Formats: sequence, C-alpha cells, structure tokens
Amino acid sequence: MSTERIILGDEFEEQLQSELVQWLVITAHSEDIGSGARAAWSAAGEALETARDPQSRNRMIEEVVPESIVWLFRRPSIVIRNDNFTIPESPTWSELLASNREALLPSLPAIGRVEVDNHPRFHPVGTAFLVADGIVVTNRHIAEHFAKRDGDGYRFALCSRNRRISASVDFKEENTAPVQEDEHQVTDILYMANAGEPDLAFLACPSAAGRPTLSLSDDLIAEEAVAAVGYPLEDGRLRGDLKEAAARIFGNIYEVKRLSPGKVESVDALSVAHDCSTLHGNSGSALLKLSTGEAVGVHHGGGITANYAVAAGEVLRKLDRVTG
Repeated sequence: MSTERIILGDEFEEQLQSELVQWLVITAHSEDIGSGARAAWSAAGEALETARDPQSRNRMIEEVVPESIVWLFRRPSIVIRNDNFTIPESPTWSELLASNREALLPSLPAIGRVEVDNHPRFHPVGTAFLVADGIVVTNRHIAEHFAKRDGDGYRFALCSRNRRISASVDFKEENTAPVQEDEHQVTDILYMANAGEPDLAFLACPSAAGRPTLSLSDDLIAEEAVAAVGYPLEDGRLRGDLKEAAARIFGNIYEVKRLSPGKVESVDALSVAHDCSTLHGNSGSALLKLSTGEAVGVHHGGGITANYAVAAGEVLRKLDRVTG
C-alpha cells in the first residue's frame, strides 16, 4: 500500500479561482458575446462568490439525488480515449494530471459500463470495476435494475414480458469513432447489500478473468486529490443551473468513459465525501487516488454540497466475505 499523497489545499483552489477571474474578464470584454455566453458569465460570477465563501455551500438546502455537480466551475470531466485521457484547458488541472498520468493509466482498463438487455427502460445503467479475478464491484441500486433476492441468494429479474433481464460490463465504450466495445457477461450476482447498508454489489464476470484489477486502498485523508472514473449519463432531473453546468462540463457527450478530478472533503471507515463532478451513470465509479491510481472508494451518490463513495476498507471487508 502506497502512502504517496497529493493535497489540494488553499493555494490550489486560489489558482483555480484566479483562472476563473481571468475567464470572467475575457468574457466580459468580448464584443461578440452572445446570450448563452452572458448566461455562463453570470453563472461564473455566482460561482466565484461561492468560492470566496465556501461555507455558503453548506447553507444551501441539501437535495438528495443519485449524484450531482458540487462546483459549477473548477471541477472538469475529461473524456477517455484508447485507455488514455486528454489534458483539460485549465493550466492548474493540466499540470497536476499530466504529472500523475502514469499512475492513473493502468487503472482505466479495469473500469467498465454496466449494461442491461430486455430492460423496459434502460440499456446503460451505471459503472463497475474489477476488484478480483472475474469479479466487479458496483452499487446495490445499480444491480437492482437486473437482480432480485431469492431466498438466501439472488437471481436475475424478469421484465414485463417475462423475459430474463441480462447484464454485462463493457470495459470500452469510449468517445471514439467507431465506438469500441469489450463486453463481458454477468453470470452471477455474488452479493447485494441490504437497504441501509453501504451501497455495494459484487457480480461475477468470468470472461473478464485475467484482466487487470484495481488495488483497493484505505489510506486516504481530507483534501487529498482523487478522480471519479465512470460513465456519466445525461440527467434531466437536475435543477436549471446544474443542467447548464452539466452541458458545459460534459460538453453534451454522455455514456462514455470519463475521468473527473477533485478532492476528498472528509473520510471515515465507511464513507468518502468528495467534490468530483458526477452525474446519473457515475454510480459504481471507481474513486481513484490521483497519486497512485489505487481505488479508494466506490462512488454511489450525493447531493449539492458533496458526493459520496463507499470507502475502500468497507469494500475490502465485503469482498473478503464474497471470496472467502
């Protein structure tokens, strides 16, 4: 287990705030600024005021949603192509991600999109990642799209036409043309948490045996740099300002693998609070430690002031029980 850390303290946030100020000045003096840009400028001004007074976020009414955008600005989401990622426009994030690229790249192929067939409403439903040979972890609320409890075990659910809903994990589905696929069938549900327990599920994907798996680490502290890697989907449930932020942050490109950097806000034995930009579909994402590429959590949800992941220590305990 590595003890390397990258701490994103006040100086880092001040650099991002300075970038935002420069962007505001350029936008304000643009002669051909349109109504959309002016709206973005207005939103940026509000975000800047929030940045000056971080406690104001805690005065907002918490909206419990599957996941959300904590910062309207300052937390990008970056597309992954061919198991690599582009560098964002922000010089501050660019320098940090470029210097830690080699630590992150080996982790990306282990993260896949959860897809279902014969479901009446959905095809992609979330994210999962390999934690043992042929075993992926995701959230219980993702597994519930295709799995049901059956006595002491589990079974695949049936749709309204009495056909079995099947599931697979695709470790590609990147923003490439043509879109590449690397699908592996889920053959068994190994574990689903009960309601009120940490939101975890383990699934068997035997054909993925031999692929690289993610190392889990519970060595994490507040303000440490992390990144949520998964498959955000377009989310019509967001309030207006967050919809605008999502369109800008994600560039209206959804359902493909992305890396969203941020930092830890707090951590305990069961949960990690973080501020990475996530959307519906990021459920089950790997929360990676930026300095090492280790998985420090399984993202599962959040609200307006923070997003949350099940801490890696709890994932390890449940995995030991599954594989024991």
